[in-house]
This record gives sequence, structure tokens and C-alpha cells, in this order.
Amino acid sequence: CVAMRDLPGYEVEIVRTGQHVGGGTLWKADVAVSAGRPYRRAHRAASDGDYGGAVAQSNFDIYLDEDAEIKTLIYVKERCVPDDTRARFFLHISPSDEADLPDERKPSGFDNLDFRFADFGAHFGGACVAVRELPEYEVEGIRTGQYVSGEGALWRAEFGIDGGQ
Repeated sequence: CVAMRDLPGYEVEIVRTGQHVGGGTLWKADVAVSAGRPYRRAHRAASDGDYGGAVAQSNFDIYLDEDAEIKTLIYVKERCVPDDTRARFFLHISPSDEADLPDERKPSGFDNLDFRFADFGAHFGGACVAVRELPEYEVEGIRTGQYVSGEGALWRAEFGIDGGQ
């Protein structure tokens, strides 16, 4: 069983939750919400246009935060349902200079930073946001999207940054 409840629009530190039956407590837990703050900040900045426009649009809008200490991609979907985040994300980074790639990645010509939404994302207020830092070397191009093993890509986006197209 899954129960979902939207949090209020103001900052929340801790959510106290649990389950009661017949006057008794079955279980209770305090959940720290602060872990979602970076995702909320990224979502707010994207909504406010702080990153400019999206660098790519598909199933998710993708923004590039070039002002962060480490360049960061932000994936945003305003009306997000669980199926939107179940599929694994692929993130392939093409450097401006292939010598910057780790040795094991040189044969493919790109860095593979594939990820699961659960590891780099958060749901809140109907939206879902994933934040992924880019390597520190100069990036020429990015290919990203979501895929299901054995079925292929559900969607994909390709774009250049830095010295790329």
C-alpha cells in the first residue's frame, strides 16, 4: 500500500508521521525533510528563470546551472507521476578533449553518469526534480534521457555546452 500526502508550501524541517488503529499506535517516525531542500531550490531557480531557459525539453525540462561551483544539470517535470521516475536515466558526457576521460571510458568516447531518480531526485508538490553534477573537465556535448533495459530509450535529448555546439 502507498499513501501520499503533499507537504505545505512553506519550509518544513521534520514531518512526524505514523499509523494509529483503535486508539493504539502501530508505528511512528520522524522524517527529516531538509534533504529535499537542494531540489526545491533548484526547482525554484528554474521556475524563476535563474538558469535562463531550458537547454533541452522532452519528458523532463533540463536546465544547466553554470553558476554553481560545479556545473549542474537540473531535470524538472512539473506534473510528475510515479511512472515518470521509475525508468533509469542515462547521462552520457562528451568532453571537449577525450584525454580528460577516465581510461575505462576512452574506448566509448563519453563518460557514463547514468542514474536512478531515487539516488539524485525528489518529489514535492506534484513536481519531481533531479540534480546531477557534471565532471569538472570542459564538456562539449550531453546525451541524456530515460530507458528501460531491453526496451531502449523512452525519450532522449542531446545538446552542447561550453565549447560544444
